[in-house]
Amino acid sequence: MRDEFRGSWVAGKWYAAIIAGALVALGLLAWVTTPRSQGVRGQWEAPAFAGRAVADRALVADAENKVLDLVSGRTITLGSVAGGERQIGGERLLITHGSQIDAARLDATQRWTWNDPQGNNTLWVLATTRAATIVLSCHSQTEPSSCTLYGIGADGTTSWTMPYPSTTDVNPTAAHLAGLPEFAVLPLDAGTFMLIDPATSRTILRTAQETWTSPDGQVFLQDILQNGRCRVTSGRSIDALTTSASAPCRSRSEQAGLRPGEVLRRETARVLWFPVSRRHVVEITGGRHIRVASWHELTVLRVDDDGMTVRDGDSVVRYTFTS
Repeated sequence: MRDEFRGSWVAGKWYAAIIAGALVALGLLAWVTTPRSQGVRGQWEAPAFAGRAVADRALVADAENKVLDLVSGRTITLGSVAGGERQIGGERLLITHGSQIDAARLDATQRWTWNDPQGNNTLWVLATTRAATIVLSCHSQTEPSSCTLYGIGADGTTSWTMPYPSTTDVNPTAAHLAGLPEFAVLPLDAGTFMLIDPATSRTILRTAQETWTSPDGQVFLQDILQNGRCRVTSGRSIDALTTSASAPCRSRSEQAGLRPGEVLRRETARVLWFPVSRRHVVEITGGRHIRVASWHELTVLRVDDDGMTVRDGDSVVRYTFTS
């Protein structure tokens, strides 16, 4: 009887050891096979809200004038302003509504309101920097002669005015999600563009077949040459333009923040050993290998030289690159 009990007890210990070993092996297998973040370190986390990323710089709320700076993690709200068209540029939120423009720096250090002296309800923000903004004001969208260009200083006061060129249609380039340029680009005729400095109103002329603005406000003017290459003029100031006489043609859709040869890749990894079978992953492959992994769905909001910002479920998380 005693021997039978001892045998059962020994067998039980062996069974327990086998089960424990199997659990350890399963845990080790799970640890090895589960995709995890690599080459990044968390910098800050903020609550997410319904909205869209604008100019690769800020998450702009759908229902209110609230924005989250995708670099600093600071959230600002202009509760006194309802509705309007929201744009991002010069590290600033600009809201156009009626004959008024409200602006606030993303770090909440500055706030101003500008009212159109003519009371026109048709306004466009054409360009902005940290120090100045260009606004187009029109009495009639079909009559360029009724339009005036205004320069607004850093404190929100009018610094200069200028008649709108009569050879230009009232059809300014929309900024949409690409961000506002740091100087105005007005199409004239036959592929000629007028470039205007926001601070001084100084103008220069350049030719181009295509123009666009990168999320950081840099302007590109591109001419396609006969050899299939392009002459590309670019810059953030009309006084600091650079021109490549014969360069590869660029595309509006090029991903900002990525180095040549790098690709931003998204995937959903299956993890069969876990009750939740999906692991969401975003990676930058090419010259470096960066990976962010989460059990929640991931949306990339911004990529720059220093790091990336993603929506991770109900949070927005900023990661800095460590490799």
